[in-house]
Amino acid sequence: MRNRRCPTNSHRCLPFQPPMPNYQPPRQQPKAKGHWLRTWLFAGGALIIGIVIGTTGGGNDDAAASDPRPTTTVTERATAPASAPSKSKASSKPSTATKPKATKKPASKIISVKASKVVKEFEDNEFAADNKYKGKTLKITGRVDKVDTDLFDDSQYILDLGEEYELLSVQCYDIPNGQLAKVSKGDTVTVIGRFDDGGDFGVKITDAEIV
Repeated sequence: MRNRRCPTNSHRCLPFQPPMPNYQPPRQQPKAKGHWLRTWLFAGGALIIGIVIGTTGGGNDDAAASDPRPTTTVTERATAPASAPSKSKASSKPSTATKPKATKKPASKIISVKASKVVKEFEDNEFAADNKYKGKTLKITGRVDKVDTDLFDDSQYILDLGEEYELLSVQCYDIPNGQLAKVSKGDTVTVIGRFDDGGDFGVKITDAEIV
């Protein structure tokens, strides 16, 4: 290849190199366009995420609002059992129901009998007479035989009731001294007392009084 001379200079010009076939110089992508594209993609993704979150939260709020069942908070559930002991306390109080009144036992029936009759019963059958009068209150009418002290206790006075010439009598104990002072031998009196014993020494009546 021949050298060409520069028309305006006496020096030789650089050798001429013809361009390569199908050669295209590289094109540079504009940087500003790629930057804005990434910005829009990020903003769009954030917007979509926000919409999804908002839709999910709103759905839960709507479901809660439409649910007619009462909601119980954690605080209510924690404090609910505290009211339970009040029932046990209330149940532990004594009942004010009226208690049935205790029925009084009927007083034992008073057996009225003559002194001579009760003495005769013990003379005939002491076992039968004991079973008949045991624990009973007797109202005995008889003739005063005597007022005497007890054989073993001089401070204790006894009223003997019995018919004349009878060996056994009804011996009445614990009669007040004021009543004994008013009676005389041969008087007919009535004495009420509790049967104590009967046998070979007569019939014994305690807690007696003249009526």
